[in-house]
Amino acid sequence: MAFLLVAWAAALAPAAGARADEPAWGPHLVQRPPRHDAVRWTDGFWAEKARLLREVSLWEVQRALQNPENAAVLANFRTAAGMREGKHLGTNWGDGDCYKWLEAVARVYGATRDDRLDRLLEDWIAVIAKAQAPDGYISMNVQLTEKTRFANPHHHEMYNMGHLLTAAAVHHRMTGKDSFLAVARGPVVYCLESPDVPDGAAVADVALPAGGDRGQSRGFREQEGPCAESEHYSS
Repeated sequence: MAFLLVAWAAALAPAAGARADEPAWGPHLVQRPPRHDAVRWTDGFWAEKARLLREVSLWEVQRALQNPENAAVLANFRTAAGMREGKHLGTNWGDGDCYKWLEAVARVYGATRDDRLDRLLEDWIAVIAKAQAPDGYISMNVQLTEKTRFANPHHHEMYNMGHLLTAAAVHHRMTGKDSFLAVARGPVVYCLESPDVPDGAAVADVALPAGGDRGQSRGFREQEGPCAESEHYSS
C-alpha cells in the first residue's frame, strides 16, 4: 500500500522547473495541455454547449443526484454528516458519481470563475468533510449500513475513494484551495495504516487518478498492470 501514498504525493508535487502560474505536471507527461483558463469558446456551436453546461447541465445533474431513486445520491453525505435522518440510498458505487460531478463543477469553475460554482463546491465539500469517519475512511454505502469495511471488492470502496482523490486534485488545481485535499488525505492515510485494507486492493483505482491529468503519465500506467489483473480490481 505504500505506493498509494507515494503516487498521490508525486501527482500533487510541482514538477521541476515549473512556473508558479502553471499546473505542476508530472515528469513523465509527453504532451502538456494549455492552462485550464488559457482557451475559451467565444462563439458558435461549442460556445453554446459550454454555456449550456455551465448554466443548465451542472445544475440538472445536481438535481438528479438529489433524487432518492437515483443510482447515486448526494443525500447520503448529509445523512452521514448528521444533517438528516435516513438510510443509505442508491448503489455501492454512488459516491464515485457524486465526486465525478464535483470534478466537473471544479473544471467549469476553473474556466469561468463563476462564483456560484465556487460556492456550490465549498458547500458540498463541507458536507463531505462532516460525513467522513474520524479515522479518514469514507464510503457511504458502508458507513450507513452494516457492511464491514473491505469485506467485498464489489462494495467499490476503493473506486469511490479514487474518484474522491481525482476530484480533490482537480479542485485544488482549479481553485488553489486545500479544502477538498484535506478530505482526500484521510482515505490515503487510512489505507496506509489500517490493517483492514487488503494488500493490493484496487490500488490503481485510488492511485492512478489521484493527480487528475497527471494520472496519464507513464509512471502511473506502469503500475496499473498487476492491479488490473487482480481479483480485487474487478467490478
